[in-house]
Amino acid sequence: MSDIAPDGRAIGLKQSLKAIRNGEAEKVYLANDASENIIDSVMEACVEMKVSQIIREHTMAQLGEFAEIDVGAAVLVVLK
Repeated sequence: MSDIAPDGRAIGLKQSLKAIRNGEAEKVYLANDASENIIDSVMEACVEMKVSQIIREHTMAQLGEFAEIDVGAAVLVVLK
């Protein structure tokens, strides 16, 4: 996940949905242990905005670690 630069990402549900809906998302990492309502919201936005790169291989703890934050992250978006 070397493509996640601190200034080229959105972390968490609100920031990620905003980036997706604004057409700024290149790739979306969605935690495989996120709650169903989060998964549904993010997937719906991705379909609506035609984001095709959705990775569901990581846990919330792993995404938080990749983002270099001290808590888990349900969603992490790599910006265009």
